[in-house]
Amino acid sequence: MTAIVFLPPAQEEMTAASRYYQAQSTGLGTEFLAEVERTIAAIVSHPKAAPKVKPDIRRRPGYWQGRLGSSKQSQ
Repeated sequence: MTAIVFLPPAQEEMTAASRYYQAQSTGLGTEFLAEVERTIAAIVSHPKAAPKVKPDIRRRPGYWQGRLGSSKQSQ
């Protein structure tokens, strides 16, 4: 399996998110980390599944659309 390495700021953000979710509901932080692991496994298993947006960058179409609602809610 390909080794996935998070940059320290990303690792810190993921850990903070997990702690936040855990504080909201017991087990939710663990579920969050499990979903991260499932997503990483899917990417490793199918690295070319998403279309290229630049020569070395792939993204799932519409990946950003879910962010629109959350940014409006925080305003």
